[in-house]
Parts: sequence; structure tokens; C-alpha cells
Amino acid sequence: MIMSDFNLPHIDYEHSMVRAGPNTAASRFFEETLDLFLVQHVHAVTRYRAAQEPSMIDYIFTGEEKLIENMKVGQPLGNSDHV
Repeated sequence: MIMSDFNLPHIDYEHSMVRAGPNTAASRFFEETLDLFLVQHVHAVTRYRAAQEPSMIDYIFTGEEKLIENMKVGQPLGNSDHV
């Protein structure tokens, strides 16, 4: 299991696409996760910041699709803009 705030808002795992150029960090990261057959389990927006578009930048990766079930995105902790 690999999980973190990767800060790559241009990646869209749900639609298997990257809204950035082919040589960007986001594109290279996305391609690497596909090459490693990693499954990304977060499917909801995880960051809300005033005057910015909500984004999904917190990911959880595993090597098995069914390893994580019933994942829920909750409220932010403290003053964080991450849920």
C-alpha cells in the first residue's frame, strides 16, 4: 500500500487521463503507476481550498483491486484543506 498527498491535480484516474502535457510530472507519474499495475482507490475529491477548484490529490495505491473496500472520504482534520 502506498498513500500520500501527491499534489498532482491534473491526473484523472477515473477516466484514465492526464490534463497536462506528455512530459510533465503528472503524466510520468500516471504512466508509472499504470506500468506497475497499481490500483488507485480514492474516487472522491480530497482537497477543498477557497478560490480554487476542488481536486483529488490524495491517493491510495495497492496491487490488488479488492484490497480496500467501502472507503469513505470524511471531514477535514483541524484546519486542513484535505478531507
